[in-house]
Amino acid sequence: MRILRAALLGGYAPTKESLVAPGVNTAKLPDFEGATDPDHRRRVLLGVLAPRQPYVYSPLTVVLGAKARDRHIADIGDLAGLRIGVEIGTLADAILMNFGSGRLIEDITHVVPGRAGLLGSLDRGEFDATLVDLCRLDAYRAGHPEARLAPTGYYYPLGANRDYVSLTREPVLNDANRVPTDLQAAGAVAESGRAAGLSIFGRASRPSWRNDGSRSLRSERRLCPHVD
Repeated sequence: MRILRAALLGGYAPTKESLVAPGVNTAKLPDFEGATDPDHRRRVLLGVLAPRQPYVYSPLTVVLGAKARDRHIADIGDLAGLRIGVEIGTLADAILMNFGSGRLIEDITHVVPGRAGLLGSLDRGEFDATLVDLCRLDAYRAGHPEARLAPTGYYYPLGANRDYVSLTREPVLNDANRVPTDLQAAGAVAESGRAAGLSIFGRASRPSWRNDGSRSLRSERRLCPHVD
């Protein structure tokens, strides 16, 4: 469902299904923290999302806990025998559950997204490994400098470009494209990434436009600044 209270939304990974016109014109707001009774009754006008130029590539990466930090990971199969934690119903879950026709199923423990801190559980030794968005690992390590998590340097081949989206009727679309482009040209993206402790991935998939106006990820790559 495409419901935006703000004019612009960042960190969005557009898919073909998310860029089509909704089947209804209005919908109720989903529940959210701080929602009031009028919010629960309110209906909002839906619309079509328009993505802008991607500003970050978001890969899935394998992260190890302290007990398994010396395990060499060059492929998902190298996780065999480890206690694997993953959030249920996510892309990472689907990848791990289906790997090798279910070869890792007996090693996997599911957690509910938003209830149990996956990386916190890994850091406490409840699991040995997980497959998680690199941005989440960066955020966790920034907030927990004492963390004993061990990045493996392995990235699953499938990732997503994240960018800004807005409803096509909003007037901010041109600025949303221009500002990230100007920041990239000035080197400010890499500088901000270093300041925030981000692992800016070295290369990112270039999006291409289909005839229906949606975007797909091509095998071609675009260079991005690399931050150690």
